[in-house]
Amino acid sequence: MDVSPYAGVWARSLHDGKRLDVIDDLGQTDRCQRSRGEEGIVGRGQLSEGDVNRLAAALESRLGTRSDGKRLAVAYLNAVQWQALERAVGSGPPVTALGSDRIDLLMHVSKELGRLITDEEVGALMRVTPATARRWHRELLAVYADEANPLALAWSLEEARRLGRGDEADVVGEKIGFPSADCRDVFVEQLERLGHPVVVLHGERTQPWVALAGDEFSVDQFLPKKAKRR
Repeated sequence: MDVSPYAGVWARSLHDGKRLDVIDDLGQTDRCQRSRGEEGIVGRGQLSEGDVNRLAAALESRLGTRSDGKRLAVAYLNAVQWQALERAVGSGPPVTALGSDRIDLLMHVSKELGRLITDEEVGALMRVTPATARRWHRELLAVYADEANPLALAWSLEEARRLGRGDEADVVGEKIGFPSADCRDVFVEQLERLGHPVVVLHGERTQPWVALAGDEFSVDQFLPKKAKRR
């Protein structure tokens, strides 16, 4: 019996030239078929569309309407490939610690999404408790601040909308309505970090989470004005 280089996996070659059985810790068997007339083992190859849809369905089940399961699935699978490529041929030293490797993967997922991954999405993808997901999310912001902060700002404004001009507490600018308190708070935190004037407003029942961003912040970059109808 040959020992696989992967932890907890035993490989048993039947030496019949046709198959190799790989048995994991749970006793499950993954058979890799040998190609006739060729030496070596043929792997499973690329994931099929069905595999991607299966992942998307699992994420949609875990997250409901809080995230786009298909978009998150595709971003995650792309991120895994980019991380693997960077680890193998990147110019910097590879990440070796398991915890750091996970945070690095979450940064790659965020880049693929074009926004910062949420702690709820972290929990759904990595199958960890909410407390662990929040801790990893905080580490992501701390370790990759230069890259994560712009993505966090983009995430906070992803479903926001303009509510018109406003003037409050010496701040003159655009009123912005957010879909949640978390989005508003992240937006305010990011603008304060950038040194832009911003103030939280008391919204109405239909729009409870509102902030006023000073004109120093270019809201047009994230929320373009709608063209007026003629």
